[in-house]
Amino acid sequence: MRDAVLSVVEAKFGASGVFRDSLSGHAWKDVQLQKAVPGLSERAIEATVAYCEYVWKRYGRFPATLPPFRTTVGFQACHLDAEFYDRFYRPEALSPAHRADFERCRGAGS
Repeated sequence: MRDAVLSVVEAKFGASGVFRDSLSGHAWKDVQLQKAVPGLSERAIEATVAYCEYVWKRYGRFPATLPPFRTTVGFQACHLDAEFYDRFYRPEALSPAHRADFERCRGAGS
C-alpha cells in the first residue's frame, strides 16, 4: 500500500504531476491555479499509508466497500456547474454528457 500511495503522490505532486509543472495533463485555463495547489506533508502521506494498510489488512482489498476507480482530483460528482468549469477549466474538462446534464437540470429549474 505504501508504494500505491507514493505512486499517487508522485502522479499528482511530482515533477511532472498534474498539480505541478507538467506541460500537459491539466485541465485549468490558468496554469497558476495548477501551481497553487499545496503539496502534501510527510505526516499526511504517512497517515494515508497507515489508513490504506489498515483497510487492506482488515478487508483484504482496497477500497473495501466500493469498486476502485481513477479520477484526477479524487472525487466523482454529478450535476456539475458547467459555468464554473467554463470559467476555470479548459473546454475539454467536461464531457458532452456533463454539459447535457447541466442544461437539462438548468432547464428543469434545478
